[in-house]
Amino acid sequence: MMKRVCIIASSLFLLFAILIGFKLAGAQTVLAAKATTVISANFLEYFKVRNSEATQTKYKDGIILLTPDEKNKDGAITLNDKIDFTKDFQLTGAVNIGGKSEKGGGADGIGFAFHQGGSHAIGQGGANLGIGGLKNAIGFKIDTFRNGTKASSSRMLGWEADPTDKSFNKAIYGNSPFGAFVTTDHQGWAAMVRGTNQNIEFATIKITSCETIDCLNPGIMTNLSDQVGGEFKDFTIMYDANTKTMTVKYGMYIWQHSFENEVREDAPYYAFSITASTSEQHNQHEFKIERFTYTAEQ
Repeated sequence: MMKRVCIIASSLFLLFAILIGFKLAGAQTVLAAKATTVISANFLEYFKVRNSEATQTKYKDGIILLTPDEKNKDGAITLNDKIDFTKDFQLTGAVNIGGKSEKGGGADGIGFAFHQGGSHAIGQGGANLGIGGLKNAIGFKIDTFRNGTKASSSRMLGWEADPTDKSFNKAIYGNSPFGAFVTTDHQGWAAMVRGTNQNIEFATIKITSCETIDCLNPGIMTNLSDQVGGEFKDFTIMYDANTKTMTVKYGMYIWQHSFENEVREDAPYYAFSITASTSEQHNQHEFKIERFTYTAEQ
């Protein structure tokens, strides 16, 4: 009798252990991070289109009109989720930075910001391009207007002077648009990233090095003199979580930079926004979504 009781007890314990195991396995499956994919069909489920007196953004069929070709306009879209930077992510689409160069009256450009503030926070307008003003942010900008001095007013709080024509060879480029990675400090002051990387000049790739602060990293800051034309150009942001390296492709140009000093293991969740601004000079700015795959904060 005692032996039978022991057998029954053992069987019940084994069954209980199996059930607990299945339950734990199920919980782990639920807790396992799943990638989210955003396309044009479900875009409005994941992004907020900032449409107000200040941000008159419009969305239709996968195309976001960030600003019309008018003076003093700001536009933005913000992701509802926060992105888990311990996982890879990729944004694929296209960008239209307008049909006018700076000399032709065009400004200001488009900013892509990752930050740890509120999910729907955006930075200052104007030359900040929605990045400056956000605290401890990282990002990338396509800048179509060279701001020669640092900013100080409330609207213009937060950016350093843009690179000079001397740095970009005025004889070749003039006041051309350029692309750059950007970081902000704890007050929201924006600064472009400098260093050494790949220089992408039209269809040719060559390696260069910078030894002085006046020699800007061509791989991080590249002129886009042939990119202004009012047309969509392919655009991709890829993030490698292992190396904390962000790669940006715009048309034929490529930028790459590691944010290993900015992205913290204990705080890996970032809000995301795409913004554009105009000032007295202006352009139409648009972004076309193809696919955005990321892992959301759990």
